[in-house]
Amino acid sequence: MGFPLSIVAWPQYHLRRSMSRKTYFLIWALLFLVFFVRTTPRLLKDLRPEKIPLPLRTSSMDRRLGPVLQLVKPSATLTQIFAQLPSDCSLIVVCPEDKDDWQFVRYAIGYLTWPRKLDVVRLGPNESFGGVASESTAVLFCGLPAPLSSNADRTIIGPKMVLLGPVKSK
Repeated sequence: MGFPLSIVAWPQYHLRRSMSRKTYFLIWALLFLVFFVRTTPRLLKDLRPEKIPLPLRTSSMDRRLGPVLQLVKPSATLTQIFAQLPSDCSLIVVCPEDKDDWQFVRYAIGYLTWPRKLDVVRLGPNESFGGVASESTAVLFCGLPAPLSSNADRTIIGPKMVLLGPVKSK
């Protein structure tokens, strides 16, 4: 009588199973190595300091304001211009009523000029602004032509905005 087949075949079966596990592991290790070798240079190239900009508190705002206002650094430009206004000067923002982009611009201006008092005037297609700049009020026209006013300082902010500064007392 001989040994049952399963006892005799067990070492061969175990050897084949062990080899298939090693081959499976070797294939995955080789794939990982190829992936690592191919992507590491690209990853290092993309992580250069000048490639990734440092986030500022207005970075996300600039991404949306830039195309609307057609300015390179819109929040810095607006902050610099609003800083030139007297601290007690309020601001009236005049903008089109039916355009959603200008609604975001109004919110951004409110954020950038805080704690300055801000009023908003939305004009329809056939309406015009009847107010004027005074000693304590500046008027910012966003996406609308500013009326010609001889007594107010006129600051053009890119192609779509005009600031009529407060009238200086004589």
